[in-house]
Order: sequence, then C-alpha cells, then structure tokens
Amino acid sequence: GDIVTLKFLKHASYLSAEGIVVEDVYVSPSLKSFEEHQFQIYVQRQYSATNELEEFLSRIDPEDMSSIDQGTKNHLDALTKGKENESALNKSVMKGKTGNILSFGDTVQLLHVKS
Repeated sequence: GDIVTLKFLKHASYLSAEGIVVEDVYVSPSLKSFEEHQFQIYVQRQYSATNELEEFLSRIDPEDMSSIDQGTKNHLDALTKGKENESALNKSVMKGKTGNILSFGDTVQLLHVKS
C-alpha cells in the first residue's frame, strides 16, 4: 500500500488523473494538485467473480427482482457469495504482501489515491 508519484524524467512531467468525474490517466507537466499525481501500489487483484455478478445483474430488470424464479435466485446468491469470497481473497493476499519489498517482475496495480 505505499503511495508513489511517477515522474517521466525525459519529458519533465508526471502521471496524473483527475480521479472523480474523469477516469482517464494523463501526463501533466506541473504538480498543481499533488494528490492528482499520487497512486497507491496494490498486488494484482482478482475481478472475475465481481465482473460475472455485474454482468448477471445487468441482464435482470430491477423491477422484476421480486418475481425471479428460485433457480435464478440461487444463481444470484452463488454469484454474490463468489464476489464476497473474491474480495476476502484480495484482502488476504494484500495483507500477506504488505511490508514486503517489491521485486522486479512483480505484477502490481496502481490505485489513484483521489479516486
């Protein structure tokens, strides 16, 4: 979970993101708002169960939730449990890696601090 700022020496600029309304990442020559340039290091997270649940929910009309059949409810419950397990696994892996030195070749994700 260290927080870093990435500077491009060749171009004298920094990796930046607005983080709230606009999701784009861009290169900025100035440090006007320092928190726009801060990213937190995370181990690579798993998202497959979360994505599967979101895709399933996008196919169901929210107004029809009370009238879905038992098989669909069971499937929804299983997907929800899968997402919870995935979240717990991500937290456990991050906790196990916290405090360890990052090594060349490690796969990480950067979370924009302001997002």
